[in-house]
Amino acid sequence: MKLRFLLLMLGTGLTLPALAQDAARGSALFQTQCSRCHRDGAAAMQTPLTELPTFLAGKSVRVHRFRLSETEVQDVIAYLASERPAQ
Repeated sequence: MKLRFLLLMLGTGLTLPALAQDAARGSALFQTQCSRCHRDGAAAMQTPLTELPTFLAGKSVRVHRFRLSETEVQDVIAYLASERPAQ
């Protein structure tokens, strides 16, 4: 698990300049789509970031009423990664 997280963070670190704009779009999407249920933002998210694409694609047990494009999903993940404290 730690290796998986380390690899994720390393990959994120290599793309930080590109993620800055994506995180801003992800923040806006989170506020309009996700904050209805996840008011505390990224701090309240217990789902591993690697599982969010499946959840946001509507393939999880919990169903939401909105659809995000692949780019929007990646933007939300970039926002959550930027807001999560290092573990």
